[in-house]
Amino acid sequence: MKRYLGIDPGLATTGYGVIETDGRGHKYIIAGTIRTSSGHTQSERLLKIFRHVQELLLKYEPEAIIMEELFFARNTTSAFYVAQAMGVVSLAAAMEDIPVYTYAPQMVKQAIVGHGRADKAEIQRFLRLLLNLPDTKMSDHASDALAIALCHVHQHGTPFATQGEEDAL
Repeated sequence: MKRYLGIDPGLATTGYGVIETDGRGHKYIIAGTIRTSSGHTQSERLLKIFRHVQELLLKYEPEAIIMEELFFARNTTSAFYVAQAMGVVSLAAAMEDIPVYTYAPQMVKQAIVGHGRADKAEIQRFLRLLLNLPDTKMSDHASDALAIALCHVHQHGTPFATQGEEDAL
């Protein structure tokens, strides 16, 4: 079994989700959010994200960290803060020699739902089916993190296949 840690980075709220796969089936391990307070300095908020990600890496020992690519919409200020959160996550990964992969939002939606225009509710419905999740409400950030991790598994096929087997898939 291999584990993957999906991260939906943000300065105020960073979502995380850990999944496990044997190449044929996928299992939900944990998902949640790291929340930081605007009452703290930016450095303190980034440090909190960094330390929490370090704890996740030590506890769950993922093969890789997967994040969504930075998407610049209209708000470049928020993109700046997301980029900083991505930086501290990448630093935590580098310190543990864990590779980091990124995927475009449309690719994540395509991998989970089958089309690139899925909304949050549709993604959560498919995640419940694919990961056999309980019906409890999950934050959008946590479900996005799970979707990002699952996208990576789908993009890389069966993680235990030999090179010849991958070509046959």
